[in-house]
Amino acid sequence: MITATLFDRGYVVEGIACLLAAKARGSGHVAAACLDEEAADRTVSAMPDAEVIRMAELEDSYPLLATARSNRDWRDFVLTCKPHILSLLQQRHGSAVLVDSDVLFCGPVNEVEKELGDKGLMAVPFGSTKIVYRFNDGVVAASDPALLAEWRRRCLERCEWAPGTSAEFHLDGLAKVADRRFNLGPWNHVTAEVTKVDGQWMVGDGRLICRHFYGYDGKAVTPLHQEYEERLAEARTLAG
Repeated sequence: MITATLFDRGYVVEGIACLLAAKARGSGHVAAACLDEEAADRTVSAMPDAEVIRMAELEDSYPLLATARSNRDWRDFVLTCKPHILSLLQQRHGSAVLVDSDVLFCGPVNEVEKELGDKGLMAVPFGSTKIVYRFNDGVVAASDPALLAEWRRRCLERCEWAPGTSAEFHLDGLAKVADRRFNLGPWNHVTAEVTKVDGQWMVGDGRLICRHFYGYDGKAVTPLHQEYEERLAEARTLAG
């Protein structure tokens, strides 16, 4: 399984930090889907061993993306890109996990592949009754090309940052449920106590694998936030 993230020039530091953490947690092969040339060039310089996917390559592989770029705003286009990036990586590597650039790997990456098992496509539910769609697409793992093809189709048809039309809504009926420890974020960790036991991050009685720092304001209020800050500092040095 390959571990990947996506970002543009505004999130290069976060993207590189994400990949550094993945490598530190055992990912032997990482990839960056770079949404502009500056992001791609800086990633090649900072992490020469990473697989870098440029937008031109992604659109060559999936020509309908060019049409999507012209009929929706940038944020919605980025969401539309997600199933296409996962599909390209799945074709190349058999299975892949795509995470947002503000995700920190806190535990062994190979646990993602174990959790995926024969699910074909998996994501973590929001866990909040205030959110009208089921899944958060900040961490999505896949091995089934047919499920990915349907997710691509749905997103190309319509993908907006709005209830009923987002990439996350389009995962309903396709993705199987993964445990929240694979994408612990503000939407599902209200009752989750994160602790460090014998050097391992735990949530409940399980290993915490991915912590999603959505909306992080730079205030390192917990030891886990401090670990994230350390990764960001390392990434800033590499990114130049």
